[in-house]
Amino acid sequence: MPIDVGIWKLVIRQLGNEVLPVRQIALELFKQLMKLLKRSREEECSPYVEAVDELIYSGSTAQALVEALVNNHKNSNRFAASADGQHADSAPSDWSFGVNEVVRYISNSTQSFPKASPLSSVRLLNQARNTFTNVSLASAKLVQKLVQGNLNAFLKSGVMELLRDLVSKNIGVDVGEEDRQAALKTLADCIVGMLHALAKLETDDEKAVVSHVTSVVSLLKATIPHVSIVLVDQWVEVVYLASRPSRSNAVKLHRLEPLVSYLLLELEDSFARAAAEDYARQAKWLALVEAVGVHLLAADVPTSDQTLHALGSEFSERVMKVVRDHALAHQYKIIRDRAGKMLFLLGACTFSVASCQADSSPTPLALSSMPLGELLTASASDDNIDSEKTALEGSTGTALNDTSLHAKETAMQWLACCEKYGDGRDMLVVLDDLLPVALLSQSHPKAEVAVQAKNVADAVSLSLRMYFVPQDASGKQSVNRLLELLKRLSTSQTWKTRGAVLRFTMTFAFYHWTFFSSDLKEQVHAFVCTFLTDEQREVQAMAKYALRGLLHNEDPGTVEEMSVRLTESARQARVKFPKLKRRCERLKAESASEEELTKVQEQLKGLEAKMTESVLSLSAVVLAFPHDVPSFVPPIFEELGRFLYMKRSSNTISFLEKAVKETLLDFKRTHQDNWIETKTKFSPAQLDVIEDVAIAPSYFS
Repeated sequence: MPIDVGIWKLVIRQLGNEVLPVRQIALELFKQLMKLLKRSREEECSPYVEAVDELIYSGSTAQALVEALVNNHKNSNRFAASADGQHADSAPSDWSFGVNEVVRYISNSTQSFPKASPLSSVRLLNQARNTFTNVSLASAKLVQKLVQGNLNAFLKSGVMELLRDLVSKNIGVDVGEEDRQAALKTLADCIVGMLHALAKLETDDEKAVVSHVTSVVSLLKATIPHVSIVLVDQWVEVVYLASRPSRSNAVKLHRLEPLVSYLLLELEDSFARAAAEDYARQAKWLALVEAVGVHLLAADVPTSDQTLHALGSEFSERVMKVVRDHALAHQYKIIRDRAGKMLFLLGACTFSVASCQADSSPTPLALSSMPLGELLTASASDDNIDSEKTALEGSTGTALNDTSLHAKETAMQWLACCEKYGDGRDMLVVLDDLLPVALLSQSHPKAEVAVQAKNVADAVSLSLRMYFVPQDASGKQSVNRLLELLKRLSTSQTWKTRGAVLRFTMTFAFYHWTFFSSDLKEQVHAFVCTFLTDEQREVQAMAKYALRGLLHNEDPGTVEEMSVRLTESARQARVKFPKLKRRCERLKAESASEEELTKVQEQLKGLEAKMTESVLSLSAVVLAFPHDVPSFVPPIFEELGRFLYMKRSSNTISFLEKAVKETLLDFKRTHQDNWIETKTKFSPAQLDVIEDVAIAPSYFS
């Protein structure tokens, strides 16, 4: 049904209403009328199309629209905080009765804008509407519909002149903050709507469209220099939304070449200055370039468009040169974090294409140009960090190697972005190179670096997935490479690094354990058991609980066979230990030869290691069943109980006695709810072991 021109006039007239809710509803109605007008054009059923075009693309309508947007933003800012300091739901549009409901029903919002399919493994922003808080999506959509409806009429309406007037008069430092913010938000809404519409416009005159894009980018050039790093998020969303793909029409990103060129030029110029006070400017341009790179690089992966591929390649090469030359070990963390995120973005597209599309179009960036080797060299991740730690501990006044430190942080940020934003395969590509940096930095003398290293390693271990389908050949290769890497790092002289390696190994205990062959399970089991005899008690305790996790998922028959073997091993070591201890003491008393004494001491040390491994492994078997009691568990208690009363004590015996007590108490705690039923499975001697530890002796006994 055709909409009469009178209705259009009524809605446009209300754009200048003094009441904010009325203006908001008028804007929503204007947007809905534009949808109906588009349908009328397609069906050619309305006699009013030409008259409506003349009305909505007139200079007065353009001025009313721009003023309505400015006033809406001004009023929203003014009422952002109420008199009592409450910020939420304080604007007139929120406390006026029924306005929110009317706006919601008119807009018929689906809470997503634009409606786009998932982009790729690169997901730097969500698809939800409420992600974008600094740009009015409704206003941007209205401007987009006006441009797509009649581009030439829109440009002739004087909108560009009105926006240039806003730039020249309302965003300077001498303008009041309220007026300045309203003008900036209006410019953001209009620029994103125009750029996205021009990128989607169906026309054969590409040269004219690029010319119009250049004109819109000129507004951006005049505006962004007035924006500080604190307020840059708004313009990051502008660039992101302008280049975002859509299901309705293919977004022709090559039309945005003037925007890409401008951002790259400013990025290069900001780093070329190399002044310490320019770091905020550098961070601002890195953020803006990242926003356009998300979609440009993702769109370049599946396309055969040579123009788009050339633009993507130029973008990748120029950004990579800036990052490699200036940002890998930048002195400011905000730049290093942005550089790590950009490396992830470039690497995700480069590595994914190279690995998955060997016969398709070339990658936007050559694999050899990724600065992975340079970053690792700068961070000295292949050196022994223990020597660095020793030197630092020897002289607290020694200055840290800033370049190495900053490169470490950049490398860890790259790995963290792969874990947070990327697909599992994105992380696997760089895992072998970047994971050692995080594991070896666990004991860094700078506390914030050590904390970052621990957080990154823990996050990666929790989200790591190496098998994506059963019979995944690449998954088996990845597991073998990672296991070899962990074995190599487990020889570190720093116990915190060894502990980090052990914690990371627990990524195999749950998801991956299902896919492991029996040989691979034995390798992982043997690797974890090597930590049971570590020289650091903290690592030994961690190894006990790590082994518990592996045994919890193991076949009960295998665990039973293992428990029998360990019980016998613990018994033999327990019997031999006092005899060998007495012999060692006798040799010392008799002043025996150094060679004979050393030989006995080595035997005693080996026996202690065997005893430690057996007792801690038996403790892990007990702890692996917190909710039931398999038949092979009760006999373990008799053997463990004997270690509570060893006559010939030593540091190792004291540690094992404490470990056994903790195990027995933990077992009693986890089985307390059904203890009456549980204790029927134990013999009196086995129950005595538990009761001796669980029940404290009476003070009066």
